[in-house]
Formats: sequence, C-alpha cells, structure tokens
Amino acid sequence: MIFLIIKRLMAKNHRPSIRLVSGLCASLVMNLLFGAGFYFAESGVNPDLTFADSIWWAMVTMTTVGYGDFYPVTWIGRFLVGYPCFILGIGLIGYLLGTTAEIVLEVFTKRKKGLATMKFKNHLIVCHCPSVNKVINVVQEYRASNDGIDHPAVVICNNLEECPAEFTEKDIQLVKGVSAMEDPLERAALKSASGVIVLAEDPLHRQSDSQSFAAASLVNHLRQSFENPPHLIVEVVERKNIPMMERAGVDGIVPISGFSERLLVQELVNPGIRKVFDQLVTYHEGSELYILDHKLPAKSFAKIQIAAIKHPNDLMILGRIRGGNALIPPPKSEVVEPADKLIILAGDRSDFFEFQQSLITSA
Repeated sequence: MIFLIIKRLMAKNHRPSIRLVSGLCASLVMNLLFGAGFYFAESGVNPDLTFADSIWWAMVTMTTVGYGDFYPVTWIGRFLVGYPCFILGIGLIGYLLGTTAEIVLEVFTKRKKGLATMKFKNHLIVCHCPSVNKVINVVQEYRASNDGIDHPAVVICNNLEECPAEFTEKDIQLVKGVSAMEDPLERAALKSASGVIVLAEDPLHRQSDSQSFAAASLVNHLRQSFENPPHLIVEVVERKNIPMMERAGVDGIVPISGFSERLLVQELVNPGIRKVFDQLVTYHEGSELYILDHKLPAKSFAKIQIAAIKHPNDLMILGRIRGGNALIPPPKSEVVEPADKLIILAGDRSDFFEFQQSLITSA
C-alpha cells in the first residue's frame, strides 16, 4: 500500500516539485524499511549491531557510498535486504537527480521566458521596452545613484519573446505581459519595489501616451494600499498629454518632445551648454541636482546661500519650489518658508543635511 501511494505521487503528471518531495519521502520510507530488515536479519549474528547502525547501513548503501563499516553476512541479509537495497537505491537516486535537474531547468526557462514571479525588494520596475539599449541606460543611471546602487531591475513588456542576453549580463529580469494588467505587475513584485518608470512603448507613436496612461493609472491605484508605495515616473511623447498624465496620480512626468528643441537653441546661443546639461543630469560624474524638504530657520535666501558657500561641504542652493512652481534663482530678500522645497546642487544629499544641521545649531 505504501509503495502504491508513493508511486502515484511520483507519477509524471505531477509537478516536478511534488515529485521531488514524493521521492524524498520514498527515500525516507525505504531507508527505514531496509534498515529494519537489515537489523532483524543481521542482529542474530552480530550482537553489537544497533537499529541506528542498520539505518546508517541502509543510507550509505542506497546512496552507493558503501563505507563497508557494516555489511550483511547472512543469506537473508545479502539477497533479500542488501540486493534490493542496491537496485532500488540506485534507481531512486537517479530519479531524484533527474527531478532536481528538471526543477532547475523549469525555473531557468520560466525566468528566461519572463514567466517567473520575482522575489525582489527595493528594486526598479521599468514598464515597456522601446529598445534594449534605452532600458539598459535607464537602469544603469538608476544604479549609479545612491538610491539604486546594486538594486535589481525588472522590465515588464510584451514585445520580447525571452529575456535578451544584454539584460542577463546587466542583471535585468524580464516579466512578460502588459503593464496595464495586474498580473504582470504582481509578478514583478510591485508591492516591494522602490520605483516604477513607465517608458513610452514607441516614442514615434502618439498612441504610446494612452498605453502609458493606462499602466500608470493601474500602478497608482494598486500602490494606494501599500505601506511603502513606490515612486512613479512616466515618459510622455507629446507635451499636450501632460495634464492627462497628471490625472493618473504620477509623481513625475518627463516629456520626450520639446526638451531637445530647447537644448538645440541653448547650444546655438551658448556653445558648450550641452556638456553642462550632460553633467547635471547624470549620476556617473560630478555633482547632482536634488529637490529636498528642509528644516532651515526663517532667513532670506541670500543669507542661506552665503552660509552654504562658506560651509566646508561643496553645495549650492539654487532655488525653491513653492506651491508646485519652481523658481531659480529666487529673489535674494525672499524668506525661506517651511513648506518650500529647496533645489540643491551637491555631490550628495547628505552634504545638505550636514549644512542644515550646522545652521540649526548656530541659530
């Protein structure tokens, strides 16, 4: 009866994981049965033999280790216990190894095809893949920041049949599916992500904004119930669609059109300005722009800017955001308000916090 139950559990129509557990249970049962058989067959001629010794013999025999510290000498022990233990043990070991290899292959195939469920935390999710190189550049830029260093990255898209080799080399995982559906977002571990970037699926097609809006709206809806909701940034093809994207509840919007045109004119009027922008918008070199809340005492911007210049840390206070409107630079006599967000240029945001603490202490 026991072997019949084990046989059914180990049938090929079961999942590999179930068959592996069944095989391990079968190994335990056989280990006990052969150990008991060895003990009753050999204890009469070997008074020092214990039941634990018999279980040990059965295990080393089934695994083909064969230390030789115990061995059968009776006819029953050799041919009715030892011989079946050899044959069944070798077969069971082969079965377990094959099932384990099948599980490993299944996991690898699922991950390569984008069908696996991610178990990451504090990772970046990128929705849509307009091009492999663009996704890699976004992920590498994120990892270059202090917030994303060494963090995993997951791409949700439906236009790739399997995870590209370039993604694998950069430790970027694929989840196949439509970003505007709940299942792919759950498989990408949205609940434990630190940030979501929705790229325009096709930067040359206006319809991309509608797809991005659908994905962003669903992400925003789902994250409302999260204890630590991820930040949500969306790329927009046409600037006229920015109000629509704002209604999706996103944290930030980056338009594709318009920026390059403005930069072209800036480069024409001020040759070399492009290199300045390159340095400001990358985490790979130089100082970075930060928008930070503050606890500074009520002083004019001129006094705070002078204090920042005198501070040992390399930082500058460029402007403020008040009521959602940015101003660079603000009037020198304008007083910093508690609700203002400050626009900082610094090597690291910790440089500002050290400056802030010194200003509070001296106030």
